[in-house]
Amino acid sequence: MTPGGESREEVEMRLRHRLSEAENRLTLAIANSQRVLEEQQENAVAALEASCVIRNARMEESTARAEYMRILAEFTEFTLRGKAYEDEFLA
Repeated sequence: MTPGGESREEVEMRLRHRLSEAENRLTLAIANSQRVLEEQQENAVAALEASCVIRNARMEESTARAEYMRILAEFTEFTLRGKAYEDEFLA
């Protein structure tokens, strides 16, 4: 049992679910970044407007990637060492 009273299997299932959600968000963010770049190249949007849109898409992708990597590290730590982080996902 973990400090929160969940079994190892429950924590693992919760982490797998969070990891899957994070992976989906990352996949969508990458696709959005690629779409924005393609649109910018095709439409020759005003430089300032395009710069803001591209920057926002890249920031979204970066945030999604960081979240995915954080959850992946937590999942890996849990599966290898049985250590569950006291984080919002265990609440």
